Amino acid sequence: MLVSLDSAAHIFTQAVARAAGWVFQIFHSRWTLITGAVSLGAGLTKILPWVTTKYQAWSDYRLLKRRVGADLYTREDLIRATEYYVEADCQATDPAGQEDFRRVAPMRSPAHRTLRNLLHPSSEQRFLILLADSGMGKTTLLMNLYARYGREKRGDYKIVLVPLGHAKTDEIIAAVRDKGNTVLFLDAFDEDTKAIHNSKERVAALVELSKDFSRVLMTCRTQFFETDAEIPQETGLLKIGTIRAGQSRTYAFSKLYLSPFSESQIERYICKRFVFWKRDQRRRAREIVAEAPDLTMRPMLLSHIPDLISRNYRAGNAASLYKTMTEAWFIREKPLVEPDPLRRFSIALARDIYSRREQRGAEKIAPEEALAIAHDLNIPLESWQMRGRSLLNRDSEGKLKFSHRSLMEYFFIVGFLDDPSAYTKGPWTDQMKRFWWDMINTRQYRRDGTSRYIGLASDIQDARVHGDPSGLSKLGVRSIVTAYGYGILHSTRSEIEDKSIPWMGPFLLERVSVKPSYGDEFKKPKKCVIDLALGLLWEGDLAMKADYSQALEHKGKTFSWRLPTPYEAASLLPGFSSDNSDPYPAGLFDKWANTIWVVDDEGTLKVLSYSDAAAKPAVRNYDPSVETFIRLVKTADSSGLMKSLIEGS
Repeated sequence: MLVSLDSAAHIFTQAVARAAGWVFQIFHSRWTLITGAVSLGAGLTKILPWVTTKYQAWSDYRLLKRRVGADLYTREDLIRATEYYVEADCQATDPAGQEDFRRVAPMRSPAHRTLRNLLHPSSEQRFLILLADSGMGKTTLLMNLYARYGREKRGDYKIVLVPLGHAKTDEIIAAVRDKGNTVLFLDAFDEDTKAIHNSKERVAALVELSKDFSRVLMTCRTQFFETDAEIPQETGLLKIGTIRAGQSRTYAFSKLYLSPFSESQIERYICKRFVFWKRDQRRRAREIVAEAPDLTMRPMLLSHIPDLISRNYRAGNAASLYKTMTEAWFIREKPLVEPDPLRRFSIALARDIYSRREQRGAEKIAPEEALAIAHDLNIPLESWQMRGRSLLNRDSEGKLKFSHRSLMEYFFIVGFLDDPSAYTKGPWTDQMKRFWWDMINTRQYRRDGTSRYIGLASDIQDARVHGDPSGLSKLGVRSIVTAYGYGILHSTRSEIEDKSIPWMGPFLLERVSVKPSYGDEFKKPKKCVIDLALGLLWEGDLAMKADYSQALEHKGKTFSWRLPTPYEAASLLPGFSSDNSDPYPAGLFDKWANTIWVVDDEGTLKVLSYSDAAAKPAVRNYDPSVETFIRLVKTADSSGLMKSLIEGS
């Protein structure tokens, strides 16, 4: 009986253990299923948005390809615009803080919603101009706005997208049917070759061409217009119907600006560009953004982050960023062509495309012309080797162009610094001027002492003789002062001065308003022109006609305002063309004088004439038959005025 009881106890214990095991297995299996389901759900929440985004980008690309066509934009243009698109914001004020305009939109709002409201037939705005800097995504925004609206089954209007850099822009606009029910997108006014000569006339011509459209939206680089006053305001078209009190009788251009990418938009782009399993690349992309936040807020530069990662990029200026991008491209193309020939070809191509853009009607080049350039330079390139994947694109006609205009501008300035004499003097774009500043500061910063200043002086001379020095001062004020100090060329003047010709000429000149200081005869703010390189302040609002006796009254003045030396006066040598049409630097002064009084090293009154400025300014004795003027000058850096003006700019 005891045995049987023990056996029963043993059997019972085994049964309990087995039951417990079964229960554990059941719960363990269910827990595994639960955790698996949770993991699967988490994976799907990451994969599904990625798949959805890819499908939407593919749909947008297909629609653009079908409706816009390959004649206006290349396949690469369409893919780049849609593949990792992140909607930008827009705002009514200039992000650079240069104006206070709040008429059209809130301070910052989603671009698609804002533009669709403004372009709706019920909107009072008929003409809009969207402004933004290079690489901010103006073209990309228009393409995606066009595609998103085009995918809707029911719409209030049609949209036509026309790039103004195309040679047949006017014919394309004129051929559009049902204009009254169509919104016209005019892309990149700054690339319109007809706008370069006279932007006002070109705007007027485009308004006339587009007057029958329901609404018109035009994009342009902000810095294409040198001042806010040059940005189109009035269209000249009269309004039809009832006009409320206080309203203008003509339609006006309403301005809107693209906002730089916010931190959340940059993060959204990084997550789109690098899928969730590429964690290391996401981390490195975020590091690059943290190192160069002012550069990576531009969508175009963000798109090249993979190249920056592969090149282990570290923060620098815009020129160094473009250098890293292009070097990565050269290495990637190495199996097809060696980097050095490709670099030389890109420089020559950029110079030719930009210099002959008006002749061709667009910033493109035929493949046979490109091959001729390569052969002239003894660069071993064949036609198939010119069709790069990222920097050079081919349109439907086979013509080559840079995938983004700023790449052409970058190579243009790289080539200019290599060999300025190969360039014909002509206008530079705002982005070219920025690249120029970045490159010369990087190049000369490594020099020490006087040689550093002489190197800068050489670059300045090259820009004055072979390039386009006008308008560079505003872009370079802070960088030149940071790198070299105020009045940088005063201390080395005796070593590099050539009294027979001006080695420098007008370059770092900017118009300012100066408050009166001790010793000044004027009591109200004075309009002046400041020379940031020589540390000089010129009277900008007055040029007094004076004979010898009147000039003699100013000869002895060495403090405050005085007569200039021949060297100082020669620094204002105008960059006049043969027909005297070049406004720089004369346009900075209220009244320009071609002949002014100077005091030479012996203290003798002389006359300096700019009349034969194409060769060199002439220092002569006074001739009563020639009208001669007094242009007073002041050494600005000696009184701390330079510093205060720079800090207050």
